[in-house]
Amino acid sequence: MLRVGGVPEHFNLPWHLALERGLFSEAGVRVEWHEYKLGTGAMVSALENGEVDLVIALSEGLVSAIAQGAPLKLLATYVESPLRWAISTGGAPSAVNEVADLRGGRIGISRFTSGSHLMSCVLASQRGWAQSDLEYVVEGNFESLRRSVNEGHTAAFMWEHFTSKPYYDSGELRRIGEIATPWPCFLLASAATVLADPAKREALRRARRAVQQACSLFRREEGMASEVSKRYGLREEDAAQWYAAVRITASEVISESTLEQPLQALKEAGILTKEKYPADLPLSHFVDSEFATLQPDIRSAMRLYHRPELLVALHNNLRRAGKERGPLGFRELLPFDQNHYGGTDAIDRCVEVCGLTPSSRVLQLGSSVGGPARYLAGTLGCAVLAVELQEGLSAAARELTARCSLQELVHHVSGDFLQVGPHLAPASYDCICSWLTQLHFSRADRARLFSTAARLLKPGGALYAEDFVLLGSLTPLEEQCLRRDVFCSYLPSRGEYAAQLTAAGMVVEQNEELTAEWTAWTRARADKFQQQRAEQLAAHGEEIVAALGPFYEAVAKLFEGGHVGGVRILARKPAQQQQEQLEQQPALSPD
Repeated sequence: MLRVGGVPEHFNLPWHLALERGLFSEAGVRVEWHEYKLGTGAMVSALENGEVDLVIALSEGLVSAIAQGAPLKLLATYVESPLRWAISTGGAPSAVNEVADLRGGRIGISRFTSGSHLMSCVLASQRGWAQSDLEYVVEGNFESLRRSVNEGHTAAFMWEHFTSKPYYDSGELRRIGEIATPWPCFLLASAATVLADPAKREALRRARRAVQQACSLFRREEGMASEVSKRYGLREEDAAQWYAAVRITASEVISESTLEQPLQALKEAGILTKEKYPADLPLSHFVDSEFATLQPDIRSAMRLYHRPELLVALHNNLRRAGKERGPLGFRELLPFDQNHYGGTDAIDRCVEVCGLTPSSRVLQLGSSVGGPARYLAGTLGCAVLAVELQEGLSAAARELTARCSLQELVHHVSGDFLQVGPHLAPASYDCICSWLTQLHFSRADRARLFSTAARLLKPGGALYAEDFVLLGSLTPLEEQCLRRDVFCSYLPSRGEYAAQLTAAGMVVEQNEELTAEWTAWTRARADKFQQQRAEQLAAHGEEIVAALGPFYEAVAKLFEGGHVGGVRILARKPAQQQQEQLEQQPALSPD
C-alpha cells in the first residue's frame, strides 16, 4: 500500500486517471489517495508524521522544508510548467491600475511564508524594487483577500490565475498583471523513513511509472480539457487555456534551477534566514539520486540567468526613463528590449531577405522580452507568435506588448519550442526566425528543432537565424565559457549547420559569416558597459553589474579567440511542386 497526498486541484487529474483506469494495479502497486485542502504545509507535516508515503506539493514549499531540516527527499518533477499567479485589485475604479502602481503599497497575503507572500517578494525582486517597497498585510483566506482589496485595506494580492478568473468575470476583482513562479510548480517528495524501506522504494518506482503513463494519456486523449472543466468547476474556455499550457510529466529529471531559484527567492523574502538555514546545502542534499537526476539548465548553467538580471535591468531602465507605467509606442522601447546583436538592423535584414509583408505569419524562437516580435508587428503589421522558454521573460513581454497595444498582432507563448511546436498547426508560418537561440540546443535537439520548423513552415516559407558557429578547435577555457556563460554544449561549423537544415528537408539559400561584425560589436558592448560602470551601478546596483559586466567581457573574448564565429543563415521549405527536385540538391557551401 502506498499512501499518496495531494491537493484537490486540476493538476492532480493524472493521479485520478491512473486510479480509475487501473494503471496502478497493472504496475503492481496499490495506491490510496489522501486529499489535503490546506496545501503543502499540511502535506509536509503528514509526511513527517508518517501519515502518507508520497506527496505532490508546491516546489518552493518542499525546498523550504528540506532546507530547514525536514527529513524529506525530492523524487521527480511532477509539473514542469510554472504556476501562474494573478495580481488582483478591487473591482471598482481606483488609483491602482498596473503593477508599477504597487510600489510602496500594502499587499494582502494569506500568511507569512505562504505562496502569496513569496511571490510578492519575487515580484519586487524582478521589478528592481527593494523588499521594503512592499508592506504585507495578513488577510487569511481567498475570500478575506478579495474583501480587503474591495474595502481598500490593501492595494492588491496574488492568487492562482484560474482560481481568480471567475471573480474578474463577475467584476468583483480587476486583474492588473500576473507573475509566474520562475521554477516548475509541483514536485514529488517522500520521507527518509519511507525511502529506507526497500518495499516502499519499489512501490514508489512502480507508482511513478504508472503516473507517467497517466500523464501521457492526459496529454494525448481528446476531451481532457472538458474533463478538467467538469471535475474542477472551471469554465470550458479557462480549462482549455490551462490544458494547453500545462506540462505534467512526472519526470525523473530535476533541473538545478528548480532548486536554486526558490532557494534564492526564499532568502530574499527572509523566509530562509541564517538561523533557519545556517549553511548552504549542496543541491544533491535535496534529491534522492536513485529516483531523480539533477541536471543543469539554462537558468543554472548560464550566469546571466542565475538571478532575473535581464528583467531587473529592463524595469530599472524603464523607470529611469520615465516609462515604467502607461501606454507606450513600440519604438520607445527599442533602447531597452533589443537584446540580440545588431539591434533593429538585424531584424530589418530578416524582413528583407525573407520577403516579409503585412500578411506574413511569423514565429520567433527565443523571443526574450519581445523586442523583435513587437518591432516586426509595429513596422510591418504582421502577426507574430513569440515563443520563449523562460516564463519570467515571456510575462514581461506580454505586459509590454499590451502597453504598446500590439496584443492583437503579437501572441506570447512560454515554453520549450520542442514541446510547443508539435501542438501548432502545420504549414502555417511564412517565416520562423531567431537571433542567438539555436546555440542553446544540443545536437540531437537541433535535428528535432529543424524538422519541427520544416513541418510548421508553409511551402516556400523561410527559416532565418543569426547564430554562433564553430571556426576551430576550442580551448578548455572557451569550452567552459560556452557552457557556463552561453549555455552552449554543441556548436556546428557553417557547413554542418547547412547540412542539418538540408537533412530536415530545407534548402539553404544564404550562409553568410558575421564573425568580424560580431567580434567588433561584442567588444564595443563590453567596453561601453565598463566605461559606464558608475552609471550602471547607480541604475542597477552591484549584483546586476557584477553579472552583466563579466558576461559581456567573456563573450567578447570568446569571439576574439578566433574559434567561435557568427553566421546569418536562410533556408526555405521547398515549394510543393519542387519538393522532389530540390531535395536532391547538396547543401550550400559555407564558402
